[in-house]
Amino acid sequence: MNSINRYQSLIIALAVIAGLLAGQVETVASVAGYVIVPFLMLMLFGLFLNIPINDLLKSFSNLKFFSANLAINFLWTPFFAWVLGYLFLQDHLSLWIGFVMLMITPLYGLVPDFYRYCKRKYDA
Repeated sequence: MNSINRYQSLIIALAVIAGLLAGQVETVASVAGYVIVPFLMLMLFGLFLNIPINDLLKSFSNLKFFSANLAINFLWTPFFAWVLGYLFLQDHLSLWIGFVMLMITPLYGLVPDFYRYCKRKYDA
């Protein structure tokens, strides 16, 4: 395990704190809306670099894993988030939309991690 992986949680926590502090500066706050999406794209690109393309294409042939992944990420979780929002946030549309986005977004980012875990656990 290299040092970036070992300290990943600490790096993320420090980045969040740095972002919160930097957001208090007027100049940074005024341009933050323009740089968040490109930096988010760079971060996700780095995450996806760890996946070999050939192995990724091979994962589509594992029908059980692929079907479960699709069902959980694109059917169950959005439905569950919508139901929870309907029950508790019905009068607050902005919060409801934000809650649904919060519930579904992290799962899509974890797909590569699930893939690496399954490959390590089930490949001979």
